[in-house]
Amino acid sequence: MDNTNEILQNFLNIHWIRPEVAMWRTLDSIQLKKIQFKKPMIDLGCGDGTFSFTNFEGKTGLNFDVYGTIKNTKGFFQGKDIQNQKSILKPTIIKKANNVFDVGVDWKKSLLDKANELQTYQSLQKHDLNKPLLFPDEKFQTIFSNIFY
Repeated sequence: MDNTNEILQNFLNIHWIRPEVAMWRTLDSIQLKKIQFKKPMIDLGCGDGTFSFTNFEGKTGLNFDVYGTIKNTKGFFQGKDIQNQKSILKPTIIKKANNVFDVGVDWKKSLLDKANELQTYQSLQKHDLNKPLLFPDEKFQTIFSNIFY
């Protein structure tokens, strides 16, 4: 059954102010449905976790806005964290994600704090992905990232 409309609606709920992002994320998610994610799994650059949560068919209430904790975009392109670290949104989870990563990794604590609220990761670790990971070789069956360009 094609659930493209449901996927798009879920992404639009959290990216309402940027519908083009919701559309791109929907296309990403549709392509990822063709790939089997095998455990153990790691998400490199997990950010706030919303992509993996939604990709794994999790759904939040309309009170969750991925842009709601942005305080000032000045310095964004210099690597400054634009998320307000004192403001963590508490989303209403209508449907939990149907898969969970063993580990999520990102370099911004405020994004990891948001990701923690979505319950899509067993463990979250702050780490600069420009440096070697602290895991033994071949630990993970699935290494996923939606941030590498």
